[in-house]
Formats: sequence, structure tokens, C-alpha cells
Amino acid sequence: MRPLICGAAKRRITPPAELLPNMVGLKQRRFAGVIDELYVRAVALGSEGRLALLLSFDLTTAPCTEEFLHALAAATGVEEDRILFFSIHTHAAPFNDVDLERREAQSPQTLDACRAYTRFLHEQAMAAAMEACGRCVPARMGWAWGESAVNVVRIQDYTYFDEKDQPFTVCDLGEDFKRPADRRLFALRVEDMDGKPLAFLINYPMHNVTTIWNDFDGHGAMGVSGDVGGAVSRMLEAEWPGTVAVWSSGAAGDLNPVMLNETILPDPVTGRTYEYSPKGLETALTCLRTVSERHYADIKALLRTVRCGETAGDAAGAVTWSVTPGCGCIRHPGGPPEFVTGPEVPEHTVRVQMVRVGGLTLLGAGAELYSSIGRAMLAAAPEDTVLITHNASALCTSHYILDDETLARCDASRGYAMVPGYDEFRCLAGVMGPELTGCTRRLARAVEEKLDHI
Repeated sequence: MRPLICGAAKRRITPPAELLPNMVGLKQRRFAGVIDELYVRAVALGSEGRLALLLSFDLTTAPCTEEFLHALAAATGVEEDRILFFSIHTHAAPFNDVDLERREAQSPQTLDACRAYTRFLHEQAMAAAMEACGRCVPARMGWAWGESAVNVVRIQDYTYFDEKDQPFTVCDLGEDFKRPADRRLFALRVEDMDGKPLAFLINYPMHNVTTIWNDFDGHGAMGVSGDVGGAVSRMLEAEWPGTVAVWSSGAAGDLNPVMLNETILPDPVTGRTYEYSPKGLETALTCLRTVSERHYADIKALLRTVRCGETAGDAAGAVTWSVTPGCGCIRHPGGPPEFVTGPEVPEHTVRVQMVRVGGLTLLGAGAELYSSIGRAMLAAAPEDTVLITHNASALCTSHYILDDETLARCDASRGYAMVPGYDEFRCLAGVMGPELTGCTRRLARAVEEKLDHI
């Protein structure tokens, strides 16, 4: 076993002030200022000459195209299957080129600002990665598993009534506190041989949406924020100066924070759902602070249990693809959507990656997985595997991967289901659970074979 080394670095990626007014985010929201700074964080971990590289972006989607991945591997000397890059999926960050490719047409000013921002992101990411790889020192690491009770199942059933006053059930967004949420928390600490911390990796399944639709200027424009993931990273870095702290999301397609700047509720008269987002910024900031500080308290308590005894630095990685028939959607106003498949519908692709360093395994999925599918993948993975979603999502056609139960609930909703990902290009029922668990098993075998040949 070759000894473990580690290096870490970060760069600020908050949009420059001259670009921000022309940028857009989710639902074409404009930006009017900055709530908190965004960062790209890089952690190099492995052994001399055989590093793995984690690259995390405080963005909705990581701006990493195939061309950038090639350039990153060439510059750092880290093979592509050992570069695991992902976004924390904050909903209060402006789009980059990858996001805009999947959205409607934009103004020339927005396109120019977005392209300039993407170039800036690539420069900062490359600089952080190069610095992390170049400052590696002998290290040891340790990790622990616990819980953090700051998320809730966001898929909920509501009772509607038809024209004959007969009840029927509609599946929509909300807060279903009756269903158990996956609240498993992971914390990794990497320190030098004198016990000084170098880097942290936190993993928790939750959408970064406490500041969603925040009304920064009082007129509907948003403020930029890394949301809970960004806040937790900054708190760790402030408490341990000089460290780099990465927050990552587990399988959270069906999980929200317990508080956020948006409510979806049943109307007290009709029972039908409606959406409400408060005006002003105070509610969003209260939600952000409340969830972040409670989450941070759980993380600190867990980190106190970590003992850094792992010094093995052998690293290996592998990538595989899930390729299944796609399912397109034709919307019919006033009626249920029609789903179509066949050779004219693009295939549904998911990039799945596994990176192992010593006894720790990182499993990356380029999609928004529902938590039940994430649990199935982890059950097929080696012990001490961390699932990181939004990995390399720029390279896939996948988006939400709903589980079969939710698809069935939406199908029975008479066209009223408003669950994200249901009435868009998506996977077929009965396919993705077995497919992704199979990908996980293949990757585990491939990584094991590579380690055997080191």
C-alpha cells in the first residue's frame, strides 16, 4: 500500500458584477446582487503519481464538458476516471453554458454573459485543481456516519374533488412529514501527519433550496447564494482556517430542507395546491440560517467522533454508462400528459462513476436520484461508499430519476401531477432501479481489478 497524500484549494466563482445583471437562473429569474459568495473547491487525494481529484461547484450544474474534462486530466496528470466533479445544486446560482443548452432561447446579452461566465468558471476550476494537486503532503483520513434531521420528503398526496364532488388523489410537491426521510449524514476529515486538518467532505441528501426565489431587490430579482451547502462549507473553513470543506448531495430528488423560501400548500377551500414565495429577503435568510446552523451542529457532533487512522493511498476509478430507452412527453392542456417512446425518442443516459481511495469509495451519479434508488445503489456498492449526485451531469441526458412508486402516483393524478421530472423527458418505469444497481456492481468489480494490478 502506498501512503496517502492530500492537497486542497478553492477559488471564488461568484459572477463578476459586470456580468450578473444579464444572467439568469431557474425559471428565467434575474439576479440583482449577492447574498453569499460561490466557490469551486478541489481536493486531491491518493498517492504520489496516482491521485484522485474531487471538484465541487457552488452551482446548479457543474460547467464541465467533455473537452474541459480532457483538459483537466492533461493539466493535472489525473486520469479522467479518477476526476469526480459535481455541483452542490444550489437553486440560487446563475446558469452556465451547460444549463442554457437545455433551456429556451435567450437574449444575445444573456448568452454573451453566460459564455463569459463559463470561461471564468473553467479558469478558476483549473487553477484550484492545479493548486490542490501541487500542494499535496503526507496525510491520514477518517470518516463517520450519523444523521441530520433537516430534510423532509417533498412528494405529497393531496385530495382533489371532481365536478361530481368525488375525491381523487393528486401527487405534487409539498412536505410529507409522515414518510421517513433518508437522513444519513457522512463526514470525512483529512489531516496532515501532525493532526492539522486539510480538507473535509460532507455528504447529505437534500436539495439546496432554502433561498429559492429569494426576492433580493424587492422586485422579484434574486440574490446569488450557495444555500445550505455553501454555508456549511464556509462555516467549516472559518472554524479551521486554511482547510477546504466540500459539501455534496446524496440522492435527494424527493427530499427538501424542512424550511425553504417557498411553500406549496392545499387551498383551505378547494384543497387544490398553490405556491407561495414571500416577498423581500428576510424569510429566505431566516430559512438559510436556521437550516444551515442546525445542519452544521449535526456535522460538528459527527466530526468529533472521527479518528484519522487511514493512511493507505491506493486510488482507482472507473466509469460506466446506463443507456435505456427514453420517454418523451406530449402535454395536453386540461388533460393528462401523453408519454411516448420508440426510436425517434432520444435514449436516456446516466453517467455513473466510482472512485476508491484507501478504504473509502465515492459513487458519482449524473442525475437527480430519488432516495429509494440511491439506497438500492448503495446496497450494491462496497462498504463505506458515499453517493454523490449531480456528478458530470453535463455529459448525460438524464435529469430526475423518479422511483416507480412516484411514477405510479403521478400516473393516477388525472393530469394534475406537478412533480418535477414527471412530465419531461425521463426514464421508463421499472427500468432504472435494476439498471443503476447493475452499473454499481460493474463499477465495483472494475475498480477492484484495477487496485489488484497496482
